[in-house]
Amino acid sequence: MITASIILDTRRETKNGFPLKIRIHDQIHPHRYINLKIYQANRELIRTPIIIQREYQLIKELEYCNVNNLDLEQSLNVFKKGIPVLNNLESRIMLLEIELQQLKLERSNTLISDFYNLYLKERLSEGTTVMTFKVGMNKFFNFLRTKGKNENSFFINDIDYELLKEYQVYCIDTKTSINSFKSYLAVLKLFYKDAQNRKSLNIKTENPFSNLNISSGKKIINRAIDMNDFKILVNINSDEFKLNEKLEQVIDLLKFQFLIGGHDFVELSHLKWIDIKDNRIIFQRFKNKHRGGGVIINNMLHPLALEIIEKHGTNKNERIFSFIPENVFNDRKYYNFLTGNLKFRLKKIKEICGLNFDITSKKMRYTFRTIGGNLMINQMILEKIMGHSNNSISMGYQGATPYEIQDAEHLKVIEAVFGE
Repeated sequence: MITASIILDTRRETKNGFPLKIRIHDQIHPHRYINLKIYQANRELIRTPIIIQREYQLIKELEYCNVNNLDLEQSLNVFKKGIPVLNNLESRIMLLEIELQQLKLERSNTLISDFYNLYLKERLSEGTTVMTFKVGMNKFFNFLRTKGKNENSFFINDIDYELLKEYQVYCIDTKTSINSFKSYLAVLKLFYKDAQNRKSLNIKTENPFSNLNISSGKKIINRAIDMNDFKILVNINSDEFKLNEKLEQVIDLLKFQFLIGGHDFVELSHLKWIDIKDNRIIFQRFKNKHRGGGVIINNMLHPLALEIIEKHGTNKNERIFSFIPENVFNDRKYYNFLTGNLKFRLKKIKEICGLNFDITSKKMRYTFRTIGGNLMINQMILEKIMGHSNNSISMGYQGATPYEIQDAEHLKVIEAVFGE
């Protein structure tokens, strides 16, 4: 899917000011840009009548590109020259070529297992060692099974960038080393390229491996806590492990971070009683608020979150959790609390309860996002719950999401962890 928006490129100041550009992306390749040859002196985009008119035109062009399944290069041509006139002979030829390519892809029904058997047979006949190939492909087949598929029902054309990112996460979760993952990916890439070179298979021409980012010599870092490990953490029995009140309080605060939408620990130091209205918590993220901006977060308070407020809330102070030092400019009390007390207590919990994974307050945010993604929660709703802003043109025409819908999706993430 092609996405595009008009931006002010503040990285490129000229004598005429900052240039306006169309930024285009297809979720596979790097962003591409088209210079509109319009300039503004301010660092913030001012939507003049000319720009508004170009935005309307861009919306129509985006719809045209996505309806016709144009690739990045074809879409760039549309954004530069406009939507082709259908009675133009060259335009008709272009559309027919696009349609023909789509029909070929739809016609392609090459199962990965069929080509696997052929590829393996050819390698054996050539006297090539196939052990690395078989191990690498079996790893990928095991991944497919976690998605309810298998090699006998999966088409080669279904390999795309998004699937490969999921495969990367799967390898992280199964404790695969960086070198092993790179080896598995190299096997799959060669296999895919060989299939692509065989015109009779009608494999799509794009390279889904091109932008897969794997840092050489570094571990693949999974910042989220595994679902099963997270369930163990939030269900720790304080009496069983004889945890003192301070350690029990820390676990409850981690739960609270997750329950209100995976928000950072720093938000807890700023939450006030006046932020609670009708069993909802309304606030701005600290990283945006202290700059004078940012979206307003308005999330439901689950009964478990209300219990934690009832248990640890400081009623005599305007802040809900006043025992956490407030993070204010040039005051190291909060920083010392975070790196000293909190870090020490999290390490202590890990030791006492025999946990085999590290705990940090930041992981609550990554974990909420990962679980939400795995549950296929709508991206727009997930970003709203977590306090991310979306500035794309299409979002500018999107109406507000009713809280009933937002809360239902929020509840899905919570019940995935705390449900029966």
